[in-house]
Amino acid sequence: MRDLEVKIRYRDLEVEFRGDPKDVSRKIFEWLNSNIPGFDVAINLFKDPDYLELSEKISKYIKSTNSGDIYLLDESSSLSMHLKILISLSFMKILYVAGYRTSDASTLDELSRILSSSQKSISSRLSELRSQGYIDKMREDKHTKYRI
Repeated sequence: MRDLEVKIRYRDLEVEFRGDPKDVSRKIFEWLNSNIPGFDVAINLFKDPDYLELSEKISKYIKSTNSGDIYLLDESSSLSMHLKILISLSFMKILYVAGYRTSDASTLDELSRILSSSQKSISSRLSELRSQGYIDKMREDKHTKYRI
């Protein structure tokens, strides 16, 4: 088998890998992961292109702070509550896959804060979405949670 040779330049760093293609690819990912901030997050999202595409589609409606708080943007004001809930739960799933959340599910209380709406109103919409098969209801850590 032929050796693979790869040279990487990133800012003021330069590294060269040579050897068996499997070993070289493993070393490349290890180097990128340790030298480029956020690389591990990008890899998790790129493993499933659907997450990347979904992230791009909903990014104009929802964001999160560095501390992890999720909030809707003004552009979401024209959307139905059903869509806002689906966008919020989708965003939580993306954050979970990227390693920024410990769960892909949300409580009614958290959704109420994000959506700035009453728990009663959100609960009704969650029931409708659940009956249509769009979301799941589950018990986690003694709380009822919802996920896409």
